[in-house]
Amino acid sequence: MHELKKQGNKVVGVFCSYTPNELILAAGAVSVGLCGIGEVGVAEAEARLPKNLCPLIKSSYGLAITDKCPYFYYSDIVLAETTCDGKKKMYELLGELKPVHVMQLPPGREGEGAMEFWRLEMIRAKEFIEEHLGVEISEESLRQAIKTRNRQRKAMLALYETGKLKPCPLSGYELSTLAEATAYMFTPDDVIAALEQKRESVLESFEEIKDTEDKRPRILITGCPLSGVRDKIVKQAEELGAAVVAFENCAGPRSQQKHVDEDPRKDPYVALAEKYLDIDLCHFRHCLSA
Repeated sequence: MHELKKQGNKVVGVFCSYTPNELILAAGAVSVGLCGIGEVGVAEAEARLPKNLCPLIKSSYGLAITDKCPYFYYSDIVLAETTCDGKKKMYELLGELKPVHVMQLPPGREGEGAMEFWRLEMIRAKEFIEEHLGVEISEESLRQAIKTRNRQRKAMLALYETGKLKPCPLSGYELSTLAEATAYMFTPDDVIAALEQKRESVLESFEEIKDTEDKRPRILITGCPLSGVRDKIVKQAEELGAAVVAFENCAGPRSQQKHVDEDPRKDPYVALAEKYLDIDLCHFRHCLSA
């Protein structure tokens, strides 16, 4: 990230799978996740946030105000979304540190009204990025960004599909770790190459064990992102003899399933709205788990 900034790249901090990364890519900028996943910064955050607030929010804010998160430090702007009330309050406070734009999710997803509302939010986000980064997002660059991100989604889903193999040669711990690591590879081509290379390696490993009997229980992990609890849940389950073969959460394949429509006759902002409004309502799960 330091090298990218030295080269003059602009950085956009993001928090959720509802964020239209295509807009960031089309602006020639780099997106990076800002969610806190540990205890660092929590104590400092509680000086301004309630102690009973979601720990993810407190960690995210604490890392920002203490400059212990290099990704927030290097972010030129923050593109956020109203996935929960706690985050909305945090965004107000983050706005004291960086320019923050909050995309307002429609209260419901049904009907033309919600879709049109979300399309306009896409355009508002585009205008914010253009204004604060001093760039112009052309329709051509946006359509190219859509194609690139769809290629990345396809590569990610193909790797997740290896969980169908029995016995599965790739541990759920390794798979979820790699999936999260791709968020910190800042060139899409590098991400795609890493995912495709890993998939090829997994398929080669399967050929060596495909005739082996596997009686391990096969487990699906669902719920919120695993970043802070991967060792407590996935690793321990596998150490106890299970095979974690599938994930159903917003940091997993759920947000990758639907691609953005690449039809050149379609308004790209409608295509983005359709894709990002189709993501499961993970913000309700965040609130319940907190």
